[in-house]
Amino acid sequence: MYAEFASLELRIDELDDQLAPLTAGPTQKLHLAHSLVLASRIQLHSVFVQQSPASRAKCVSAARAIWDISVAANV
Repeated sequence: MYAEFASLELRIDELDDQLAPLTAGPTQKLHLAHSLVLASRIQLHSVFVQQSPASRAKCVSAARAIWDISVAANV
């Protein structure tokens, strides 16, 4: 099970790395794409939030980033 978790986390990181930075231009699609990647990180780590401080930190960090993206996009 951990191998699947690690593989999914790697895929999410790769997808995040492939996205254009938000400074590339304020487009709704770009904001949505970043938010979806962050939400997938929350979904993946939510299973381990109670047991793992690292997973909890990743969830909180991703949630904050979604908030920041939303504020920046005036959503």
